[in-house]
Amino acid sequence: MIDAMTLFTAAVCAAMCLRLVAFRRNNSRYRLGISLMAWILSAATGCQAIASVLGLYQVQSPFVLIILSALCALVFRSRGNVAQILRVD
Repeated sequence: MIDAMTLFTAAVCAAMCLRLVAFRRNNSRYRLGISLMAWILSAATGCQAIASVLGLYQVQSPFVLIILSALCALVFRSRGNVAQILRVD
């Protein structure tokens, strides 16, 4: 049986993965490093969501969920643009 915290973690990771995959570049230039980071982030969050739903990973700490939620908020705020998340002004 999956507890609520693990289920919330899976939902946050799935939402983040789907938002990253749905990103459209439009007229912005292609950058290999940013593209690889986005791919790794979407693959890792997708695998985390699947592993959580299948019961292969149980969240032990609420702090993991807080960190993932903050990262998910950043991804949605930037509309999936990893370069905008990493930009330092």
